[in-house]
Amino acid sequence: MDKEIKVRVFRYDSGKSRYQDYEVRYTPPVTILDLLRLINQEQDPCLAFRSSCGMGKCGSCALSVNGKPVLSCQEVVKGEEILIEPLPNFPVVKDLIVARDRYEERMISVLEAEPAFPLLPPRPSDDPIWPECVECLACDGACPLVAEIPQRYLGPALMAGTADLKKATPLREWESAYHCLLCGECTAICPSKVRMDDILLEARKESTRRGRLPLSLQRLGRNIATTHNISGQENQSRLLWKEEVPSRFAEGAQTLYFVGCLASLFPSLYGTPRSFAALLEASRVDYGLLDGEEWCCGYPLILNGMMEEAKEVATHNLQKVKERGVKRVVMTCPSCYYTWREGYKALTGEETGVEVVHATQLLAELLDKKRLRIKGLSMKVTYHDPCDLGRKSWIYEAPRRILESIPGLTLVEMRKNREEALCCGGGGNLESYAPEIMAAIAQERLREAEETSAEAIVTACPQCQRTLREAARKLRAYLPVFDVVELLWRALEAS
Repeated sequence: MDKEIKVRVFRYDSGKSRYQDYEVRYTPPVTILDLLRLINQEQDPCLAFRSSCGMGKCGSCALSVNGKPVLSCQEVVKGEEILIEPLPNFPVVKDLIVARDRYEERMISVLEAEPAFPLLPPRPSDDPIWPECVECLACDGACPLVAEIPQRYLGPALMAGTADLKKATPLREWESAYHCLLCGECTAICPSKVRMDDILLEARKESTRRGRLPLSLQRLGRNIATTHNISGQENQSRLLWKEEVPSRFAEGAQTLYFVGCLASLFPSLYGTPRSFAALLEASRVDYGLLDGEEWCCGYPLILNGMMEEAKEVATHNLQKVKERGVKRVVMTCPSCYYTWREGYKALTGEETGVEVVHATQLLAELLDKKRLRIKGLSMKVTYHDPCDLGRKSWIYEAPRRILESIPGLTLVEMRKNREEALCCGGGGNLESYAPEIMAAIAQERLREAEETSAEAIVTACPQCQRTLREAARKLRAYLPVFDVVELLWRALEAS
C-alpha cells in the first residue's frame, strides 16, 4: 500500500540557504536515498545529493536525517514527516553535498608521514566479522569535538582509521587522542559498527606506554595513586557528606553504596549522596559504605591508559567489598557503575562476585514495588542522558520512569536524547586536559536544554551536574541542574 510523507530538505546554492518542503508518495519499504531519487525524478531535478554504490560500501551518501548522521542508502523511511540536511560539521557545497577536503587533506598528510598506515588496525585472525570503515564520515558529523575545534582535532574517522599502534605515530595524532571525550557517539552512529572509542582508548594506552601522557593527566594519575581520589584531598574527607543525614549505615547490610570521588569530595554535589541515602532510609533498605577505604573506581586511570594503576585500585575495591560480604553494589555515578560492570573483570581477570546496579535502576525498582510514596512536584524538566549511563550502559528508561512517576512533573526531551544525546563535555578526562573545550561543549548542551523551555535540567551523573551548572553560570542562564535522586527526594519530602 502506498504511503505519503512530508519531507523538508535543506537547499543551498551560491551562498544562499533555505528549506524546501515536498510531499512524496512511495511504496514501502524505501530508504532515504530512494526517497531523494523519487524527489529528484518526479518533482525537483535540481536537488543535489551524493550517492554511488547504494549498498553501504562506498560511504558517499552520508547525510543527516532528523538530526542524526546516517548512510542514506541504509536508513529506512519511517514516520509521517522527515527532515533531511547535509552532514553536520562540514562545509556545504550544494544542497546535501558537503566538502570532504579537510578530511582528505589530513588523510594524505598522515599517510605521507607513515605510508604503511592501514585504514584500520589489522583484522584479528579470530574475528571473521571485523568491521571495515567505509569513510562515510558520519562519525565526524556527530562528534562534538569536530564541531568545536575542527582545525585542532583530527576527528574519529582519521583517528580510528590511521591508528596502527605498532608503528610510529605523529605527535599531533596523540594530541587528538587526548582531546577525545570517549563519549561513544562515534561508535553509536557508525553504520559499519566500528568501535572507534575502543580504538582511541587503545591509542591512549600505547601513548602512555611510550611516555607521552600529558602533564595535566600525569598529575591526575598521581592524585589517585597517592590519595586514592581525583581531587588530591585526604581520602577520609569522603565522609563529610554524611553529616546530618538520617541513615542506617547498617552492619551486615547486603547492599553497599559506592559513592565515588565527585559526590564524596565536592560539596556542591553532596545533595546527591544525601538524597540517595535518605531514599534508601525511607524505603527501609539496609546498606553500608566503605568510607575512607573506598578508592577511586579507576576510570580516570583507564582513560589515561594507566592500566596497571587501574588494576591496583580495582583489586583494592573488590577486596574491601568482598570483606563486607555484600551481594549488591549500587552507584549514583555512571562512570563508577560502568567501570565496575565492564572494567573490573577485564582489569583483574575475576568476576566481581556482586550485583552491580546504578541508583536509577534500584529506585525505579523500589517505586514499582511501592516502597516509596511520592506525593508530587510541580515542575517542567528536561533530562540529560550521561554518556556512561546511556550509550555505554544502555540505561535510558530507568531515570525517565522515575521522573514520570512524580505527579505534577512534566518531562520534555531535548532534540538530542538517548543514544544521540550530546556529551556534557566532562568525559574523557577533558576537564584535566583542555577545560576550555569542555566548557564550550557544556554550553552547547545547555543551549539545547534552554530550547525546551524547561525549568530545570535533570541528569543522573555528578560530572554532568558540574559541567552543566558551570555552563549555566557562565551563560547567566537561570536553569538549575539536579540529579534525578535529588528530585525524587524532593517529591518524597513534600509528602
